[in-house]
Amino acid sequence: MSVPRPKNLIDLVGDERASLPQAFLARVSRSEDADFVIWEGRRWSYAQALEEVCLVRGFLDAAGVGAPGERIASFLSNQPAAIWTWFATACGGGEFVPLNRNHKGAVLADMIARSRARLMFTEASALDVLPPLEPLGIETVVFTGAVPGGAGRLAPNVVSWDALATSSPGEIREVPPHAIAGLLYTSGTTGRSKAALLTHNHYIRSAARLTEAYGLCAHDVIHTWPPLF
Repeated sequence: MSVPRPKNLIDLVGDERASLPQAFLARVSRSEDADFVIWEGRRWSYAQALEEVCLVRGFLDAAGVGAPGERIASFLSNQPAAIWTWFATACGGGEFVPLNRNHKGAVLADMIARSRARLMFTEASALDVLPPLEPLGIETVVFTGAVPGGAGRLAPNVVSWDALATSSPGEIREVPPHAIAGLLYTSGTTGRSKAALLTHNHYIRSAARLTEAYGLCAHDVIHTWPPLF
């Protein structure tokens, strides 16, 4: 049985396959002033979201972890920074590794080590459950707010989100649809969590299918209640 082609994706990028940066830039060009994210009373348009993403992109390049294939770990709860870091990683050809904020101890340490990431984004509320990260391969930790006391034990370089403002905006790179966009750990209900590699095309086509299945349009607002990890 043939699978219907995602018409909305074809209309957006001219193809039924796409990468995250390709689809994101195409949507920004069409809807730059429309709301992209609404969080705690603040709104970011598509154009403003692109600015945030480019800022993180520039920081990743300056930190030496912005090259295609680099893995970036995220130990963040739902917040705009989780989106900016995800998109910034993908828009440079990197591989995003979102870690479950409920994990701790040996399970968390194992996932961090297996991610092979050298930089992690996190938040102050995670400090008490994070182990020393340098032995696990993490060289730089970025906190979305101020760096909490005692965070220096985590890694050689620990900085606040303000450090991103000192970087020049980075470029959005072309990425092939078949490239790996991220590593997502399975729930581990039948054993040790497995690290599933997901392509750009997987994410984009899945989003296109869901949009068509639910009949979503530009006026719809989606409440993101599940965790982004």
